[in-house]
Amino acid sequence: MGNTDVAHKLAELCEKMDRYEAHRVELKKDVKAVSDRQSEMVTLFAGSDLNGKKGVLSLIDQIDARTRILEKENQDMKNDIEVAKFWGKGIVGVTFVTIGLMLKKLLSL
Repeated sequence: MGNTDVAHKLAELCEKMDRYEAHRVELKKDVKAVSDRQSEMVTLFAGSDLNGKKGVLSLIDQIDARTRILEKENQDMKNDIEVAKFWGKGIVGVTFVTIGLMLKKLLSL
C-alpha cells in the first residue's frame, strides 16, 4: 500500500466526514424545527401564562359546559310546552262541554 493509496483513503474519509457533518447540521436544524412546533402545539392546546392558560382544551371545556346548560334549558322548555299543551287541551275540552251544555239549555227552552 503506497502513499497514494493512503492519501486516497484519507481523502475518501474526509469526504465522508464532511457529508456526515453536513447531515448532522441538517438533522440538528430539523430537530430544532420539530421542537419549536411541539412547543407551539403545547401552547395552543394548553395555553400560556399570557392568556391565562386558556388554550384549546380550556375552550372545549367551556363549550361543553355551555352546551350542557343549553341542553338543560331546551329540555325544560320542552317540558313547559308539554304542560301548556296538556292544560290547553283541558281548557278547550271544558270550554266545549260548557258551550254544549249552554246550547242544550238554550235549545230545551
